[in-house]
Amino acid sequence: MAPEAFVLERDARQRIIVATVRGFWSPAIADEYVEAMGILMAQDRQSYGRAKALIDRRSSVVQTSETVERLRLGAARICQPADRMAIVVESALLKKQIRRSYDPGTVNVFLSIENAREWLSNT
Repeated sequence: MAPEAFVLERDARQRIIVATVRGFWSPAIADEYVEAMGILMAQDRQSYGRAKALIDRRSSVVQTSETVERLRLGAARICQPADRMAIVVESALLKKQIRRSYDPGTVNVFLSIENAREWLSNT
């Protein structure tokens, strides 16, 4: 994995996983990300009964269709119905594209970190 590709942290106060993703990813990096995120989400489910994640993609670029598909399938695999993922992006077009790719019951897309955090705290 490229060291700058993603960073996963915990926000203990809000009980959420915070992912910062950067740059262009190969499908292998997408697989590594899904695996690492899945482990943290499973741990949060054990501790809190559900997992919540804030994914900041504002420093990411458009990915290949293969990478996007791996991320979509990975999210479907690691998310359970009570889990929530808030994805933050730079543009309304990307927001629209991502919304079409994910389960609206578990994933929402935002243009600001503040709105994403608010949604996670209210769901």
